[in-house]
Amino acid sequence: MYNNIKIYIESCNNCQRRGKTKRREELLPLKIGGPFDKIGIDIKSPLPVTQKGNRYIIVAMDYFTKWPKARAIPNAKAETVAKFLFEEIISRHGVPKEILSDRDTSFNNALINEICDKYQTKHRLTSAYRPQTNGIVKCFNRTIGESLAKLVINKDNNKEWDDYIQAILLAYCTRRQAVLPIELMIDTNINKEKDIHEVLLERTYNIMEKLDQDLEKVKIRINQRQQIQKKKYDDKGISLKLKIGDKVLVEQTHLRNNMSAKLENQWIGLYYIHNVLDQNVYKLRHMNGKLVKGVIHGNRLKIYIEQYLEPLILLE
Repeated sequence: MYNNIKIYIESCNNCQRRGKTKRREELLPLKIGGPFDKIGIDIKSPLPVTQKGNRYIIVAMDYFTKWPKARAIPNAKAETVAKFLFEEIISRHGVPKEILSDRDTSFNNALINEICDKYQTKHRLTSAYRPQTNGIVKCFNRTIGESLAKLVINKDNNKEWDDYIQAILLAYCTRRQAVLPIELMIDTNINKEKDIHEVLLERTYNIMEKLDQDLEKVKIRINQRQQIQKKKYDDKGISLKLKIGDKVLVEQTHLRNNMSAKLENQWIGLYYIHNVLDQNVYKLRHMNGKLVKGVIHGNRLKIYIEQYLEPLILLE
């Protein structure tokens, strides 16, 4: 009796399209190699146009050293992004093995794809409505935004924000932490006096040895932090793997904070799981067999429970 009622309630069509779900995919830590093997890139939303004509900030960060790059730019065109990649990343730190970005046309275009093909760099795109995949860059974007706001808040003209970007980068690279990003890049301390009596060759060996030790420490710390984050994240949700053929609903993530859509269905569908890809993303198809364009992260999906039972009424 209880199970019949429970199944009937859980399979309510309207409830499934409105209710929240506790299900979410387990956290899959990104595999980190060495310095500038993997970089994330993003563009900060439009800001007031500066006197130099800049309106956006393009940001990149190395996933290993956490070394940031940022530049004020006048537009978010593919040519501007390509120039930033070559001048700030490739020409200074070498060709990265992997670039991670969202699906914005600033990054997802023929020019960027051509550059990645030329240098044999893998370009990974995050799934829609899943900024956490490139979270380290998104967080730094917020840091830049907050820092700029504090720096220009008492200024008569906030249209000179692009003058402060390099100062923010310096502050970030030298902030107190276990191993500074700047130490991993140049292996020295800011304002540290050089010992003129030290033999150059010995100094070189010392630098190389310390850098190797620091890099190994960073690898260990990254792995430890990833495991801690994974445990905390996984403990908050229910991981239920989806299979090919499962019927699912897709969350309309853009309606979460839309006050005018409070009475709309939060979940749409039905869809079938067509293919299970890596990194917790899925390929879907409509009930008529037509494939859904793009891929969907598992956290935006929930299994649809079909109503097989009619309500059971007992008459005494």
